[in-house]
Amino acid sequence: MPYEKRQIIELPFHGGNHPAVIISVEDVYHREGYYICLMITTSPARDEFSFVLSDEDMMKPMAEPSQVRLHLIGCFSDADVISNANRNTMKIEAFDRMIDYMAEKVFGTEFLE
Repeated sequence: MPYEKRQIIELPFHGGNHPAVIISVEDVYHREGYYICLMITTSPARDEFSFVLSDEDMMKPMAEPSQVRLHLIGCFSDADVISNANRNTMKIEAFDRMIDYMAEKVFGTEFLE
């Protein structure tokens, strides 16, 4: 598995190339051959499905302000990954916070801060 949970990779997402964060565990990749990802955008528009990323949430600073679109979920294989320099990794605490927030906003479960 070349990529892991919490990594940011570039993918052809919803009509254009976008960074995306991998949310699936390694077993999904080994069983199905794909990653489950959430799209990231630099659009300043925000709503209840936005999880704003800061440089403190990442292993290295981001090129520009970004947010994860929690309801834009896709499955992608290694062949879908676009090579570029935008690779990064979310820190564990930020990733866990994002998943909790997503569970509340997208799936209707209680958000546990």
